[in-house]
Amino acid sequence: MPAAILVALILAAPAVIYPIFLMKALCFALFACAFNLLLG
Repeated sequence: MPAAILVALILAAPAVIYPIFLMKALCFALFACAFNLLLG
C-alpha cells in the first residue's frame, strides 16, 4: 500500500510544482519587460 501512495504522490507532484514555477517565470518575464522599457 505505501508504494501505491508513493506513486500517486510522484504523479501528482508536477501538477503542484508547475503552476508555481510558471507563475515565477511569468513574473520574471514581466519584470524583465518593465526593466527593458525603463532603460530603453
